[in-house]
Amino acid sequence: MVAQLLLLGAAPGWVTWAVGTAFTAGACAFARRQRQLVDELRSAQAELAEWARTDERYRIAREMHDLVGHGLTGTLLHLGSARLALEDDPAAVGASLAEAERAARGSLEDVRDAVATLRAEDGDTPVAGADVPSLVATYRLAGAPVDLRVRGGDLAGLPPASRVALYRVVQESLTNAVRHGDGGPVRVEVEVAHGRARVVVRNAAQRSD
Repeated sequence: MVAQLLLLGAAPGWVTWAVGTAFTAGACAFARRQRQLVDELRSAQAELAEWARTDERYRIAREMHDLVGHGLTGTLLHLGSARLALEDDPAAVGASLAEAERAARGSLEDVRDAVATLRAEDGDTPVAGADVPSLVATYRLAGAPVDLRVRGGDLAGLPPASRVALYRVVQESLTNAVRHGDGGPVRVEVEVAHGRARVVVRNAAQRSD
């Protein structure tokens, strides 16, 4: 363009040519940047998807660990009672073994419910098994001294997600108390208010809030 100005003078159309060239160069640079952004976005989406899959695997592993751990703890309590009763009270052995079988079947049902939860659509999560009083009754039948106190309302009135969370907290706490406690009484206190619940599980060795 400079050579044209020096040799030919003000040739008609050179301004238009300069503007067109600059616009084309800018458009090419913009398109290249857009391609880079698209590539970065696709990479970020792939990383996010992989993170979501990993997080889901960890969640499923935790859920299955809790379910199986609770079921085994209840079953072992009943089997231990049956072993002790074998020497002193043979008539109670059958009842303890029946309870151990019931606990094992209940654990299997919990695992099936968890699998159904994983397959369910949003808003269609089954919560029929999230029954804290039944959970406490299972431990009582196994010989664990567990006291349940509910204040302020009915647990059935809680939202489904809150009921499941409450059940899991009590389940994990009782399992830990039986496994690692000294065999003393365990107290479960649940306070319900305005669609929310606060639970405290305590024994002589630990407190879970």
